[in-house]
Amino acid sequence: MRITKVFTGKGDEGFSFYWKNKKAKKDHPIFHALGDIDELIAVLSLAFFYSHESLKSDIEEIQKFLFIANADLVVPEDTEGPRIKDEYLKKIEEKINELSKELGALKEFIIPSGNLTALYLHLARAIARRAERNVAVLIDDFPSAKRVLKLLNRISDYLFLLARKSNKMEGVDEKFITSFEP
Repeated sequence: MRITKVFTGKGDEGFSFYWKNKKAKKDHPIFHALGDIDELIAVLSLAFFYSHESLKSDIEEIQKFLFIANADLVVPEDTEGPRIKDEYLKKIEEKINELSKELGALKEFIIPSGNLTALYLHLARAIARRAERNVAVLIDDFPSAKRVLKLLNRISDYLFLLARKSNKMEGVDEKFITSFEP
């Protein structure tokens, strides 16, 4: 896929295009969802930069899934284009199960903390949850939103576990909430 121009001069009136001739106001829910996913990809670039070599391919794969998600959201169902496939979800679910076994069950809530990679992965998880909420708004008008919603849900769980793994690899103890009193 190629981008031929960065500057088009067509977005100066408060509208933007999201698929060929489909135009909407810049505050339309589709742009909130696309923007959240784009922000998530960018934060994952920071996590990738600081991560242990063994986590880089996992982070990069998540970014690729997110690029597909953004395309899937805007390409009409009757048009050929990038789509979230069941095999992507299955792959993430398998990794979630593996990491869950490796890291063990939790008994308390975790305070996002630890090394820089873990912190960026926790931030990415929170952005993924926001993206999920903004994609949920689109379900009636964008059929692909259901697929993207599932993907974001799995990715947020996966990011949480990757943050825990990053801390474990670096020998950083997790901080738990042991009381709901300050």
